[in-house]
Amino acid sequence: MIKINIIELITKRCAELGLNNREFLHRLGYANVSKAQRRLDSLYCGDLISSRGVLEKLPVALDLSAEAVEEAAEVFKQELVAEAEQRMCVAFRPKVMHNYQS
Repeated sequence: MIKINIIELITKRCAELGLNNREFLHRLGYANVSKAQRRLDSLYCGDLISSRGVLEKLPVALDLSAEAVEEAAEVFKQELVAEAEQRMCVAFRPKVMHNYQS
């Protein structure tokens, strides 16, 4: 089974349920659509801390098991870590010591 990240899960499930963005945000339980969108944007940008509330509401909003949402969030977290490690590797410049003593 191919594991998908949380963004792919949300996109796929909204399409399956025929939800537009506004309907999805309302299903998350937010009355203020702008606030809900900011929370969702935080999640999409990789902020799994401030978007914790969204993550907790996703199983009900998307009619999925909590395990499916947790797995997709974990895949997303692993992808974020891998991207950060890749950026560090690309940016790494070893220090060269020029003063050798023999």
